Amino acid sequence: KIFKDEKQALFGRADLSLTLEAFRTDVLKEIMEDHKNNYANEDLLALYSFTGGVPKYVELFMDNGCTDMDSMVDYLTRPDSLFFDEGKNMLIQEFGKQYSTYFSILGLIASGDVTLPQIEGRLGEKSIGGQMKLLEEEYRLIKKKRPIRDLKKKKALLIHENAFTSLKFTESYHKITAKLEYMKKGGRCSATAALGANILGIRPCIEMHGGTLDVAKKYRGKISAVRQQYVADQLAAHKDELDLSRIFLTHSGMPRQEIDDLCKLIKKTAPFKEVLVTRAGCTISSHCGPGCMGILFMVK
Repeated sequence: KIFKDEKQALFGRADLSLTLEAFRTDVLKEIMEDHKNNYANEDLLALYSFTGGVPKYVELFMDNGCTDMDSMVDYLTRPDSLFFDEGKNMLIQEFGKQYSTYFSILGLIASGDVTLPQIEGRLGEKSIGGQMKLLEEEYRLIKKKRPIRDLKKKKALLIHENAFTSLKFTESYHKITAKLEYMKKGGRCSATAALGANILGIRPCIEMHGGTLDVAKKYRGKISAVRQQYVADQLAAHKDELDLSRIFLTHSGMPRQEIDDLCKLIKKTAPFKEVLVTRAGCTISSHCGPGCMGILFMVK
């Protein structure tokens, strides 16, 4: 930017510009062979899927002895994992004050809005031609590709596979909140809505989709029973596409017995190989307060 932006002091002073690319798969195979001779194909696939070939991320795995899929997942999902905030922080630094607009665009593309008119429509007919050009040509985060099954169609927008690495769980993220007090304090709902929900015993299922928070479903009753029903509903809604390798039960503070009961329900409903219990981070905990919980799983 300091060499290409005409407003910068070093504009036009660069003699040479280098574009650093991610490691190719054959290079990743050599790296795996150097660290683990008997690696399985799924280990190589996991390394590519989780790092995108980015040298910094590959080095993190290798230096920490993560040479198989399970150890990579364990390292990736640690509470202090670099992977949680790395991409977001880097993009905020690059995008500057307009980062929220860029994040909305990327979120919409990831959720299935793959044409410019669709995205502009979801953003309230806001003109984003300039941002789209920067995302494609300058930041190289998106690219245009024609659907292989219908070459007559216009090109669709895709997020570049090596732009940044993140776990893709379900297309929407859901969570059950015990009370709306913290949502009210954070400006996520009005005082009237919070009061009414508490009086009526409503437990909202909050859904994040396309960068916005909405109430996906309203439950009523004792919170422990609501959590059980929420888990059953989510697994039933995706029963034909569940990836049974692992599921995460994430919470912001719940009784141990209730956690155990939910884990038993999950195992009874779907034969996941692993049920991992994790604590929600400070962002979700501060917005939703104690007693919030959600399940996260991959789909085929």
